[in-house]
Amino acid sequence: MKNDVYETNPKSPVAAAHIPVSPVNSSQEKKGGDVVIVTDCAKDDKQLNDMIERFRAVLKYRSRIVNISEYPFQGGCLGCLNCAATEKCIYKDGFDDFLRKNIQTADAIIYAFSIKDHSMGSIFKMYDDRQFCNGHRPVTMGKPIGYLICGNYPSETNLQIIVEGRSEVGGNFLTGVACDEINPDEEIDRLASRLDYAISHKYVQPRNFYGVGGMKIFRI
Repeated sequence: MKNDVYETNPKSPVAAAHIPVSPVNSSQEKKGGDVVIVTDCAKDDKQLNDMIERFRAVLKYRSRIVNISEYPFQGGCLGCLNCAATEKCIYKDGFDDFLRKNIQTADAIIYAFSIKDHSMGSIFKMYDDRQFCNGHRPVTMGKPIGYLICGNYPSETNLQIIVEGRSEVGGNFLTGVACDEINPDEEIDRLASRLDYAISHKYVQPRNFYGVGGMKIFRI
């Protein structure tokens, strides 16, 4: 206590539950379409792989995986603003073209990752930074997005704000976040169902504080 200001002791971090995901066979015809799952999933990350596989099985649309851990990034964003005039990144690794042809063309985007150091991890950090080649243009506006998260997401307040804020500023309907803390099977199935509705009805949700504030700051 100091100057009548009280601070509570921070709670000790709770270990992630990592409740196993039940496998399911896909017996339904896919509607077509294109849902891209952007992930940095390692081959030995069984839990995240299982979450992705169940999601793909219950999803009514065709899906594909883009594993950004396999992309030959030459480095992170330099902040040089070379792309501001040319729309081309100063790096010659072709990421700007890869992003526009393989990810931004999809009908919806799902991000799948395991929580690392209270964040999405260093590979996703580089991926996000390099997207500055888009400038402040909301190039995926109107496309629904969702998340498959392995880890104790309910206790990661900062990460929750980032997930919500990014979808709002980008003009993307957040169809949901499925994690493996309580009931991963139900959450994954619900995410697939909400994504189906959002794509079928081209659903766009009104912006909240983050969306309106971001629009004013970035002049979108």
